[in-house]
Amino acid sequence: PMSRACKQAVKLMDDVEHQIHDLYQAVELNTRFDLQTTRNIAKGLVTNVTDNPDALVWVARMQNKDQHTYYHAVSASIWGLVLGRQLGLELSALETLATGLLLSQVGKTKLPDQLLVDADTLSARDYLHYQSYVMESVQLLKMDPAIGPQVISVVEHHRERHNGSGFPKGVTGEQIPLLGKIAGLVDRFQELIHPHAGANPMGPAQAMSVLFQSSNI
Repeated sequence: PMSRACKQAVKLMDDVEHQIHDLYQAVELNTRFDLQTTRNIAKGLVTNVTDNPDALVWVARMQNKDQHTYYHAVSASIWGLVLGRQLGLELSALETLATGLLLSQVGKTKLPDQLLVDADTLSARDYLHYQSYVMESVQLLKMDPAIGPQVISVVEHHRERHNGSGFPKGVTGEQIPLLGKIAGLVDRFQELIHPHAGANPMGPAQAMSVLFQSSNI
């Protein structure tokens, strides 16, 4: 059964990566993208994680693509679904979470290429510019009336942090909705285990340790 599940997960991941690549390319070229495709991706991920979470997690860990931005979005979506499932979220909430995480990076298509590197290497001015990708994403998604406010909320809050040190608004604690908190955790986890080229990746256990140590952040 695990072998079968892994084969299914590999096919799903290949399909998802191609579809997300096409979606991000459409945003970059200012052409209309198909939201229903994104919803179908999210539903496929939800079904796979619900049926056999281990298979998709292992496939995600084995993937090593160089298209960093949308690979990050796909992997963060998987981690978010695994965590959301453990928390007992309903299927509708899982789909909202997955869709929001898949779309969370689209604003980066509007940034100069030189900003899309390890944030630790950016100057303060460039990092401030880099942070604008979140609201770029939000504004792009608000232009499509089919995208609901709950999905946009996930996108808007995935870089906020409990103590207010996040961006774009620096909100704190309970001002961050639950799905936004989950998105923030898994976004940071994915960033630690699969950083940009030139940065040293952490193992999953080490990344979890970092998250625990910053649990009030």
